[in-house]
Amino acid sequence: MNKDEVLIGIYEYMTNNVPIEALNLIVQNDIRVENYFAINCGVYLQTLLDQQQINSFQFQHTILLENPKRAHIDIFFVDSENNETFLELKHFSISQNRGNGRKLNFYTGNSVESKKVGIVGDCEKLDNLRNEGYIQNNVNFICCAFITNKPTINEFEIMTNRLNNYPQLANWNIIFPVDIHHQNENIGIMTLQKNGIII
Repeated sequence: MNKDEVLIGIYEYMTNNVPIEALNLIVQNDIRVENYFAINCGVYLQTLLDQQQINSFQFQHTILLENPKRAHIDIFFVDSENNETFLELKHFSISQNRGNGRKLNFYTGNSVESKKVGIVGDCEKLDNLRNEGYIQNNVNFICCAFITNKPTINEFEIMTNRLNNYPQLANWNIIFPVDIHHQNENIGIMTLQKNGIII
């Protein structure tokens, strides 16, 4: 399977195997559960590896920086065509079921280090690691968001327009691995992608 087929497979695995009761709890309580989706991704990728449909994968891939600093990438995998991909995962909760609703932030500072986080922060992190020589040019980047519930067409358009306004994403492509109209009503998916450059 190539990386695009892997992404579609991850989404189909989520829609077929994550219990509807779990998705209902997530929506009703308006909570973000990135690790829950990451574990399910890992289960699916391990199945692909066991079936020899991908060549390798690793959770929490670590890149050693200047000692003692390091960077973590959620998932690293090598597809059947031997293409390497770093995959960062996010969960957007848009149900607005808690208080006045959770604000959807694509790029914000954490409270401890003022480090930029969010899906834009993930893209920026990957770009910086490549620019600093820690990641080879041929590695593909995917920052993937699972969204509960699936947004309406209008909500997807608003998200896309907002993301297009970030200068940090100038060379990134917004891609829907599964067409919006064919996504499951309980969970949506959108990605920001940058293909590696073969030199």
